[in-house]
Amino acid sequence: MVNSRDKGARFERLICTLINKHLIEEDEKPAKRNLDQTREGGCDIIFKKFAIECKFYQKGKNNWAQEQWWEQACKSAGTEYIPVLIYKYNTKPIRIVIPVHAIDPKQPVNNEVHLHCEVKALCNDFKSIIKNADDIL
Repeated sequence: MVNSRDKGARFERLICTLINKHLIEEDEKPAKRNLDQTREGGCDIIFKKFAIECKFYQKGKNNWAQEQWWEQACKSAGTEYIPVLIYKYNTKPIRIVIPVHAIDPKQPVNNEVHLHCEVKALCNDFKSIIKNADDIL
């Protein structure tokens, strides 16, 4: 039997590794897991201006994010951070939910208007999204 807590922690470590490998500039703080989140609340990973919530499940309805996951990400982000939800179902690609204003800073800050897509679809845009984050909040 798979321990869901261990499975979630492995997924969080994978996401941190991917962020640190592809998005960290020299002398920047690496992304790391929020080990106090179970006790104190908050998101799974903090990276720059982003509060990242990670979910890894065996299966789900239409392989789509559950609305409560996005609500949790937004609550954890508060007004200090931009919420991001990264999720995966077994045998499916990693997907991301991110507010549209994080991609297009001309859009008003509104977490209810968000984009769902495969992480690969945003890979080329991540560096510009990170640079825009300072102008959003």
